[in-house]
Amino acid sequence: MLAKKSSLISETRRLQLKNNTIKWLEGMTEDERNEIRTRSLEKARQYWSEHPWREQPKIALETKNKRGTCPQQLLEKIREIEERIGHTPSLKRFVYETGGQRYKHSIFTMFGSWNAALKLLGCTDITPARTRYSEHYTKEELIGYMRAYFKIHKKVPTNTDFKRRLLPSRSVYYKNFGSINEARRMASIPYY
Repeated sequence: MLAKKSSLISETRRLQLKNNTIKWLEGMTEDERNEIRTRSLEKARQYWSEHPWREQPKIALETKNKRGTCPQQLLEKIREIEERIGHTPSLKRFVYETGGQRYKHSIFTMFGSWNAALKLLGCTDITPARTRYSEHYTKEELIGYMRAYFKIHKKVPTNTDFKRRLLPSRSVYYKNFGSINEARRMASIPYY
């Protein structure tokens, strides 16, 4: 599929046609030019009244190729980073190595997921995708972690402490206790 702006004629032929049009317009009277403008505007109004919305055009493969985001180029980019670092990169490492999120969105759009792209490359050491509750702890372990945290830091854990991985994730506490405050209450930690 070609991009909308791909030229289908040579530059010399385009200039020839442009010059012919200019000569044709110069040979017209002002009334004839106004009539052509009026007809053009009427056609445009009619089109937009019949098509009040239009789908956003899909990006042509040619355009993706120019941007370096066609399927084959994306896979080659992953392979290149894999060879540079010596192992299959994680998505986070891939984003770091490419200098931003530029290719991440294209990979998800094109292949559905990071692991699907790695499977197409034939990678065997694929890290399984983390599910929301992939960490498994017993309630006693979670209470123990919270007590140990309180004993060491002399404070109730904050959101930042969970994000910094000083404790298991908040989602695990919510899954097991319903809230952080309930976990704190069961661990007999005072709340100031």
